[in-house]
Amino acid sequence: MRTVSIKNTLDAVGLLWVVVLLVAIMGTLIYAGPALWQTWTHDGPTLVTEGSGDGDGFVAGHDFVAFYSASRAVFDGAAARVYDGTYMKTAQHELVGSTDVGFLAFMYPPTYLLLVSPLSLVPYFPALALWLLVPLLFLLRTLSRIEITPLALLLAVTAPAVAQTLFAGQNGLLFAALLAGGLLLQERRPVMAGILLGLATAKPQLALLLFPALIFGRQWTVLLATTGMLAAMIALSTLVLGMETWTAYAGIPGQARAFLASGQLPWSRMPTVYTAARLVGLGDVMSGLAQAVAGLSVLAVTAWVWWRGASVEMRAAVLLAGAPLTTPFLYDYDLPIMLPAFAIFAAHACKTGWRDWEKPLLLAVWLQPAWWWTLAATHWGISVAPLVYGLFFVAVTRRARLETRPGDRAMPQY
Repeated sequence: MRTVSIKNTLDAVGLLWVVVLLVAIMGTLIYAGPALWQTWTHDGPTLVTEGSGDGDGFVAGHDFVAFYSASRAVFDGAAARVYDGTYMKTAQHELVGSTDVGFLAFMYPPTYLLLVSPLSLVPYFPALALWLLVPLLFLLRTLSRIEITPLALLLAVTAPAVAQTLFAGQNGLLFAALLAGGLLLQERRPVMAGILLGLATAKPQLALLLFPALIFGRQWTVLLATTGMLAAMIALSTLVLGMETWTAYAGIPGQARAFLASGQLPWSRMPTVYTAARLVGLGDVMSGLAQAVAGLSVLAVTAWVWWRGASVEMRAAVLLAGAPLTTPFLYDYDLPIMLPAFAIFAAHACKTGWRDWEKPLLLAVWLQPAWWWTLAATHWGISVAPLVYGLFFVAVTRRARLETRPGDRAMPQY
């Protein structure tokens, strides 16, 4: 790993900001620690660690229950039934060992079932540990390949986005690792990059920028490998799970859109332009229009950066920083995708110099999954997430714009 020494980190970031970041790290541990401790020390007859029959009990692993239940359904020959709410409710209550908790609808495409189907081959808690820790280690390994400060690596491990994913039992780390790994390998190992990016399309809303960026970046080998991997996943899911699984999934996107518009999905946990507009009182149409404008604007800027030919790291950072602004379907546990962009930006700034406003902005990006959810959306009824991420996207794009073109990778001096 090409690291910057602690002394150089202090010189580049400043002692005051290092102290602020260390305090923020301690705050994150306090924020996430109890829930994580509750999950991993749980030892009882059911997976419910608290709750009293009101449907809001704390379930060890949280959303992982849905993935593990889906894996069981695949091995029981009932893959198509994962899209049947009644079936999944029964399956999840059986797994949890209690009917006093709610259930989670499964809304991922059949290609995603290929990723989760092996989970039930091992017991629940070992499967949960593998599901969370293997992607985290892969993501950290990917980040270690860029010129990164030890402090930035520590911030990645202790980020609220990571904590949120860990105690939600969700897939944010997996898709952050796949996207970051694929994007950073696009020039050195384009076929492997395409394989990783193709796997990432199992969560389509996180890959909306991917194919346009590869086209405008003229990354033809990566594009071909990504398309081939996607086609292989579709073919394999059809062959193994049956065409009826795709037929059952056909109505899910529309159902998810209806849930979002009606407020049945938790807007307070969705850091998107659409939900921010809904929280301030705009209707479905105007909020959808705002989301479309934001998404198209980010797409245009991302395409321009990739066409112009910034470095691999900055192209990856621009795409990942823009991803949360392109879709209305994004949760707090999806935000680990911001960490590679955060690390790349910090490494670039430590090497070339900081602007006064950049350090507070990065702190806001890092803290966003915690303080936005617990304060802004929950208590104040607003979401400032799109503003924070929009400013960060502009900052990343600015650094990409000032970079030299391929053939001269020297960083600009400010």
